[in-house]
Amino acid sequence: MIYGDGHHPVGYWPKELFTYMADAADVVSWFGMVAAARGEPTPPMGSGQSPDQGEGKAAYFENIRVVDAGNNLVVPSLGGCQTHVTEPSCYALGHFTNSDDGSGLRFLYGGGVCHPE
Repeated sequence: MIYGDGHHPVGYWPKELFTYMADAADVVSWFGMVAAARGEPTPPMGSGQSPDQGEGKAAYFENIRVVDAGNNLVVPSLGGCQTHVTEPSCYALGHFTNSDDGSGLRFLYGGGVCHPE
């Protein structure tokens, strides 16, 4: 896994760690997560701003690409993306977009302190 324009390495997970996968993954996931003690409000997710606040305010993932069977970086298909928000009254996920220049998939996400019922 790498990030940023400088392709900074985050980590490497050799396939031997994933004995339940022969040579590839069936699913790749990106997500935000927050947690709190039972009965306590959950903290902000991402920057604390909802996706409708737009760029410069909401947290985001961008330039998402995966490595295909031919060891090429490819942009995931928008048609293959599924979303799930467990507390939609508190946190939100913006629409997935694909850049015109092929640099990758992008989405905004987040929300403020939450008092779920």
